[in-house]
Amino acid sequence: MCLNVDLSLHFKPEKISSERVNQAIAANAKNDDYLNLFHPTLKIEKFISIDENNKLWSVPCFSKNLIFSYNDIISYELLKDGESVTKGGLGSAVAGGVLFGGVGAIVGGVVGSKKTNQEISEFRIKIVTRNVCYTEVYINFLVSGKVKSNSILFKSYSGSAERILSLLAVYRLREKYSKYNKYSKNSSCQCS
Repeated sequence: MCLNVDLSLHFKPEKISSERVNQAIAANAKNDDYLNLFHPTLKIEKFISIDENNKLWSVPCFSKNLIFSYNDIISYELLKDGESVTKGGLGSAVAGGVLFGGVGAIVGGVVGSKKTNQEISEFRIKIVTRNVCYTEVYINFLVSGKVKSNSILFKSYSGSAERILSLLAVYRLREKYSKYNKYSKNSSCQCS
């Protein structure tokens, strides 16, 4: 799957190195392993499915058979009409702010920031990943057309975006601290 997409969409066949082909084959094999393990325990509407037991996630509207691990998340941001509303990722303030409702405040500001009835034509989350075939994954809330900023539909999408951003931040934070805790357990100092 991964190899076919790269060949047909991103590269001219004569310019693909054998290393790139090998990376795509390895990524495809890894995805097959994830696919066998993946059993969603949490879904946010049709936008994202999460397997909390195996630390895996998928964006069904992007690809039903493409699975990522929590560790694949490098960063993420909410885009509204081409502008970044909020960002998160490794060591970001947003990830820490989730514990205190920071993401909710930021996304809530998207819903109520303008008093005018603004027309929104793009509202999506961009997730940058470590996957060599799919370095960017988008969760598009507006698949066609525009929506008014004060509409019930946009408020619903904003609520979904808030939940997704919060989950991404929490899962990313858990992974970061689980690595730290694993390291700190293995490097205990004994004084005599």
